[in-house]
Amino acid sequence: MGDRTQIIFTGGGIRVVVSCPDLTPKVSGVDEEQKLGIHWGFDIKKPCPIISMHTLDVGYDLNLKDHLVVDNALEEKAIEVYHDENYKSRRWLFPSYNFTVSVIWSPFLTQAAIFEDINGVSTSEIELHLDKLDKNWTEQYKSLDYMIIAAGKWFIKTAIYYEKDTILGCHYCPKRNLTELGFNFAYRKVIRNVFDYIISSNHKGMIFYRTTTPDHFEELDEFEKASAKASEKRVNLKLLDVTPLSLLRPDGHPGPYRFFQPFAKDKNATIINDCLHWCLPGPIDSWNDLLMEMVVNG
Repeated sequence: MGDRTQIIFTGGGIRVVVSCPDLTPKVSGVDEEQKLGIHWGFDIKKPCPIISMHTLDVGYDLNLKDHLVVDNALEEKAIEVYHDENYKSRRWLFPSYNFTVSVIWSPFLTQAAIFEDINGVSTSEIELHLDKLDKNWTEQYKSLDYMIIAAGKWFIKTAIYYEKDTILGCHYCPKRNLTELGFNFAYRKVIRNVFDYIISSNHKGMIFYRTTTPDHFEELDEFEKASAKASEKRVNLKLLDVTPLSLLRPDGHPGPYRFFQPFAKDKNATIINDCLHWCLPGPIDSWNDLLMEMVVNG
């Protein structure tokens, strides 16, 4: 099926076509590519509905402007124009729309030395510079019309924190004689620095700050302070909070099925449940619905 990911917008809904080495033609008797034509929604009266994309109308379901409804027969495959060595940062182009979609890999938003392999096994603590923003995203920031800032998950990892090239302390480093500061300390400092950078930039693009899960970080006072300053300088900073919506769909996580047929050899096997990642299609489809609403009518 190839090794590229392609996002296609069509009339009657949003269709996502994905091709990558991890997708097999059929899993559990279901065609994987066919699954991607299904839209998962949130409906409290009818929990967990699965609606074919052919029954949806973008103009109706998202209350979008008429010009966003595209004929169902039209589709354009995105062209991958860039990827880094590890395929973590990538960029796709929709030529006829002169529109690009980018994924910029910057898990901490600041400069970080990470010593992990592809499976997340680390040989040393992460070295995180809280006061030095990552050039991976800052150098592209002013060229972007829309940007979603999403960070948080990586902050729970073992790390040593630096400021002005001096060690401040760490998070979960029992073998080191360092002050335990906790990941909230680092997350708050980084987000504050990110907001300060955005506000001082005078960039006129639309910037979304996507919250992280409340069990990791609940306080939003840093965003509220930044939002007030952003309004004064006419910087378009918005909050995207998908947590309340996602709490309705715990079944959207892979659970034990992150790996193919986990109980095939032993039905009583002890399997680690994956409650961090999300299945596609799934609840994250509705995150996109929210984002589109905010882009068009925000």
